[in-house]
Amino acid sequence: RRAVTELGHLGGTIPPNVDGVDLNDERFDPLWAEAVRLDVPISVHWGNGSYLHAAGTERFDTHFMVHAVGHPFEQMLAVASMICGGVFERFPALRAGFLEAGCGWVPFWLERLHEHWERRGAELPQLARDPMEYVAKGHCYFSAEPDEHLVPVAAEVAGADHLLFASDYPHSDSAFPEAVKSLTSRDDVPADVVSKMLHDNAVSYYGLQN
Repeated sequence: RRAVTELGHLGGTIPPNVDGVDLNDERFDPLWAEAVRLDVPISVHWGNGSYLHAAGTERFDTHFMVHAVGHPFEQMLAVASMICGGVFERFPALRAGFLEAGCGWVPFWLERLHEHWERRGAELPQLARDPMEYVAKGHCYFSAEPDEHLVPVAAEVAGADHLLFASDYPHSDSAFPEAVKSLTSRDDVPADVVSKMLHDNAVSYYGLQN
């Protein structure tokens, strides 16, 4: 509340789990409630430099492996816990972004959750609808790096309205200073999708329409 109302921040950030506690745990409900009240999103981001709990970190001890595994797998777990754990049912106006893990995992994971809902949805009474619907309704946004081959597939499965451009500056895998060009010069990503990624979707995510 202080960050938004006094300091002018546009949202907040939380790791995919907090000391091993998943984000659907009701202890986080006051955070989601306040984000909805303030009309700001909460972004989910893992960072291996801070020694946060993460999938794979108990089995790998190199930055290569921890970084490669931790980011996408933790985001997959966070998406599953928030959607399937009923967070968006309890807070139907909440917006969450899953950032800095690329978007290539998104089509696979959403389709897998969809398949499990079709076959085993009765096991999760808090999951009131197809997991795909929560994304379609604007609850979930995903960052996409400009040179990812699967950007078109992610746009098709998750919806072009839910991809956010990520330059990853100033990290070593950033395409700076050609990050924007590396997206706008692609012939496999339609111009309207590029425009949404570079501008429109961030406006919607951060509630900057007014």
